[in-house]
Amino acid sequence: MGATKLQILGVTKEFTDPALGTRFEVLQEVNLDIQAGEFLTIVGPSGCGKTTLLRILDGLVRPSRGRILLDGHEVTEPGFDRAFVFQRGGLFPWRTVLGNVAFGLETRGEPAAGRVRRAQELLRLVGLEGFAHYYPHQISGGMQQRVNLARALAVNPEVLLMDEPFAALDAQTREIMQRELLRIWRAERKTVVFVTHQIDEAIYLSDRVVVMSARPGRIKMLASVDLPRPRDIDLKRTSEFLKYAKEIWEVIKEEVEKTLSLEFGKEPGRGA
Repeated sequence: MGATKLQILGVTKEFTDPALGTRFEVLQEVNLDIQAGEFLTIVGPSGCGKTTLLRILDGLVRPSRGRILLDGHEVTEPGFDRAFVFQRGGLFPWRTVLGNVAFGLETRGEPAAGRVRRAQELLRLVGLEGFAHYYPHQISGGMQQRVNLARALAVNPEVLLMDEPFAALDAQTREIMQRELLRIWRAERKTVVFVTHQIDEAIYLSDRVVVMSARPGRIKMLASVDLPRPRDIDLKRTSEFLKYAKEIWEVIKEEVEKTLSLEFGKEPGRGA
């Protein structure tokens, strides 16, 4: 990893409840430095602001207070230096796989020959070279997410933001996609900020794992994953891996129990 790429400086985000007209905090005073080339994953209980933070990093949402810096410059809107991979990718059904991958280059005014060449290179990288002229409905969910990843990489972003991109996949395909994502990340060396609910996915992929508190989301734990790379799926069965999983789960469980105690009026860790 290199120098600091992204800085999250005192980010707080408030929303207004449309039914009640009251204000509530989703994120509270989040501070974090993310290094160039780092694979960082954010986990935490539902509603803790993981996706909101990712959207703030992309410039899709403005913080109520605080700033995001990318290479020292403030982020105020989306830009080609960041690319977002959503949980459900939203491929254009009327475009071929090649046409979807080349879309970002087209919007930038890249000449046709150049964008086709780059799209073909990326399809080779994600293992879809033979599917360039297929349409999204003709390929599997896992293949569609490979197309989404290739489309995000096409514009050569500095930072790749990924919001639960494998959540809709079956367990076997999900593990294959995790392995493939690491292969692609090693080839491209992008800075990645990844959101997931799966603790094992977070540990397997990451250099560091951020654990968020229950709403309002704050950084409760920052765990460095000291496991060798490259990583095989079998790593998930080792005692070292399971130790990380237990530590992270204990922190998340504590936050979930706090939320439940507020909702149901019970003390954390006690039954009815």
